[in-house]
Amino acid sequence: MRPARSSPIIPIASSLLIVMCLILALYAGTANTAKKPKPQFDVELYNQIMSQTVESSDDIVAEYELQQLDWLPIVPPGPEGYLKQEAGMYVFDPSKFSAEFIKGLVPDASLGVTTYPLSVFEDVETRNRVIVNANGDIILSVPPPADYTSDWFILEMYPNLHNGSLPPEMIEFTEATFDPSRIISDFKLITKDEVVKYVWQQSVSSQNAVAASSGKPGGGIG
Repeated sequence: MRPARSSPIIPIASSLLIVMCLILALYAGTANTAKKPKPQFDVELYNQIMSQTVESSDDIVAEYELQQLDWLPIVPPGPEGYLKQEAGMYVFDPSKFSAEFIKGLVPDASLGVTTYPLSVFEDVETRNRVIVNANGDIILSVPPPADYTSDWFILEMYPNLHNGSLPPEMIEFTEATFDPSRIISDFKLITKDEVVKYVWQQSVSSQNAVAASSGKPGGGIG
């Protein structure tokens, strides 16, 4: 009795199976590579940040005064309390500021890059524009213009406020409610080099989030 021969179909099938596995592995690697494109620098975010530039402490004060103009119309009713708002990032060149001002800055790395937080407010007594660092230390106090009056906003909103039709207590309450000193603005100074780092960081983070979302059922962008 002759021994049974092994069928040639079996090794052929095994070879085909191995080839198919290699092809699938290659395809999977290609697909994974396609899902992870090289991050693109967010030019729009970069331009937006670079559009906010301050070249002196006077520029910071001017930006704060614009913040007052923007936020006074929606200040909480009543003269008590303050409205604190984020003014955002402002690009600066340390070489253009006084050594005393730069010395007072306190670096912060909570965003992954170095920024210098500042708060700016109007002193209710002196009407000076006061700049404080992240530790709450005053690093600059700028007197207002000689002709400055704290009721400038009220006079624009209610030009007839003092025409004698309102009782004195109502006038006093209204002036206190819309006092410009109730607005406090928080700034973050950042150098141009740190802006580039920050935008790259945000670009990678945003694009990774989009890639992760598109890989989930129901994810991606419609």
